[in-house]
Amino acid sequence: MHKLGEPKPRIVNIQMDEMVFDVYVDGKGDGAVTSNLRKELPIITSYTHRGSAGRTVYCDNCNWVGREASVGKDLMRMSRLWERLDPGGEVPAGECPKCAGCVYLDAMRDYRSEEAKVISWNSFVDALEALVLSHAIAGVNIESPKYIEGLHNAFLTGGTPPKVLK
Repeated sequence: MHKLGEPKPRIVNIQMDEMVFDVYVDGKGDGAVTSNLRKELPIITSYTHRGSAGRTVYCDNCNWVGREASVGKDLMRMSRLWERLDPGGEVPAGECPKCAGCVYLDAMRDYRSEEAKVISWNSFVDALEALVLSHAIAGVNIESPKYIEGLHNAFLTGGTPPKVLK
């Protein structure tokens, strides 16, 4: 409950294009901010549904890394395939174009690459949210058109948000 003589809490909603910030300032030098800009980390199982040309493969013999479309031979054209498979073992994606060893799908490598993009983006969003909140607490008019324009320009410097596969 608001007491007489204390600054009133306020809630501000800032919107511009795809950017939305909700800012709460309690009037006592504290507050919170949320935005619609944060991305969820990709789910690793989503990589099994991608087109085969885009998946990362690696050779367990020479450590070659490439895309599945660039393997020397696909699984069914590999020489001595049945001699190269272990019962219960991982099935290769094909043959290495460099050394003719077995190449395997590396979903974790693809996941880590996507995960790093999302973590980097979310860190950028954290910085924008902290900036808006600190300005609101300090009494800056975060609802002014010039402030919103500046915030939007700062948002644009963050680049393109990562596309997260679900």
